[in-house]
Amino acid sequence: MDRSTLDRRLCRDRPWQRSPRSRRKVVLGRRGAQGPWCRSRHRGCRPCSDHEPRLSPDDARQSRFCDAGTPRARTDAARRRPVRHVRRLHAQLEGFRHRLTKGTVSVVEVQRLTGVFGAEVDVGDVRRLDDGAFAELRSVVCEHEVVVVRGQSLDVTEQVALSRRFGPAGPVPFIEPSPDHPEVIKVLKEASDGAAFNFGGAWHSDFSFQSEPPSFTLLHAIDIPPYGGDTLWASMTAAWKHLSDDRRAELSAITAVHTARDAYSRKMQPLHSGLSGMNIVCDDTANDTEVHPLVVTHPETGRQALFFNRAYVRDLLGVDAVRLQSLLDWLHAHTTDARFTLRHRWSVGDLVIWDNRSTQHYALNDYAGFRRELHRTTVAGTRPTA
Repeated sequence: MDRSTLDRRLCRDRPWQRSPRSRRKVVLGRRGAQGPWCRSRHRGCRPCSDHEPRLSPDDARQSRFCDAGTPRARTDAARRRPVRHVRRLHAQLEGFRHRLTKGTVSVVEVQRLTGVFGAEVDVGDVRRLDDGAFAELRSVVCEHEVVVVRGQSLDVTEQVALSRRFGPAGPVPFIEPSPDHPEVIKVLKEASDGAAFNFGGAWHSDFSFQSEPPSFTLLHAIDIPPYGGDTLWASMTAAWKHLSDDRRAELSAITAVHTARDAYSRKMQPLHSGLSGMNIVCDDTANDTEVHPLVVTHPETGRQALFFNRAYVRDLLGVDAVRLQSLLDWLHAHTTDARFTLRHRWSVGDLVIWDNRSTQHYALNDYAGFRRELHRTTVAGTRPTA
């Protein structure tokens, strides 16, 4: 009996196994390895082991039917869930997920770090991201504000190349960069520096006193103490969302005055001199001021956020002198509330990318006697707008 005759007989007496549309057989399964199988499989069909196949041994190996016409037991490979079901399952899993395409990796998950903001992303080697994957990564940074990428082995040249994909480098005042790479700052505290001032040791947004503050910052961990030296971030988007309508209306009418005078003016030089591994040059340009709206709109996401930090904001235009200090204190307490913060414990190879337009951060100084080195690059931004 030829194969086509057998197929017709198998489906003739079992209409539920015939295609409701064409009533013709189709071939499914692995290429060249499976026999005929009807479009509609009846739930009553069971694997059968009581009958021998009627076909020749060669044909029997390819047939899914026994002598009685019942589907034979499926192989382990055939029992595997179809890819579309796996994708559907991934989409239903807890957490926020993104699909990134890069080199040899096709699907990457993004795991949230807190219920408010921050995420950890596994993208493999960031040096191998193609344009599509990088665009997704940039979108993730804007969405989650702070993104941790672990296990990166970037030299300074490679970090500069990655940073430039986000945009051109922004100007870096007061801090002497790496001699061979003017776009890189080595954030370094030697073990011999003891309890000296910690660079970045106050709540701040990088260079908010500039007319066009940085958009992104990339920080790569090179040498990390056995404990301490964590960095905290606060979401200014979340801080804005948790305000009442009346408070929002009040703050939206205020312009903040930013200055670096209490961080980099000449009187601060002795403080920075305690860091033997960094050359910070304080001068009178730190007394210059720049004004920005207290409430800004993110140029890429369209979300509103408070643009405030205690290190550089020294005045609020439109607020009388009696209320000024109390409002500054309240803004600091509110924007750094624990509800809006995340804390990262560094490991060697960690790369953290954050959005300066909607966050502020703070480096802890609790690792006296140990060395801590990170390499920082900043990306030029645009003037903040309401």
